[in-house]
Amino acid sequence: MDRKHTKTIIIIMAAIIFALLVAVGILLVNAAKIPMPAECPPSVRWDGQVYAYRGEKLSGDHAAAEVLGNITAVVDLSRMPQNDGEANWPVIGAEVGKIGDETAIYVYSAWYRLEPEK
Repeated sequence: MDRKHTKTIIIIMAAIIFALLVAVGILLVNAAKIPMPAECPPSVRWDGQVYAYRGEKLSGDHAAAEVLGNITAVVDLSRMPQNDGEANWPVIGAEVGKIGDETAIYVYSAWYRLEPEK
């Protein structure tokens, strides 16, 4: 290959790399404009009140809890539960109960406190 062909190949490769960089830049700018759904905190609605799950484990065993019922429906994490018995994270069938004065949910083999949302 002579110098003229080598130079032409280098120019063509540089043009291709430049075009790819421009295309990636355009994709990144447009991707930043796509709205992503906001996530709500993991929550449960029970007796007309929305409760947030914060991962705070309660002491006490399953037998000490007064079971009030079960989660019967799951909604998307991008919205808050609207109806009693709904959660917005995959805990369908989980028990909701009372341990002392605390409202709790039985998930991951333990009772966890549910904090009332204001």
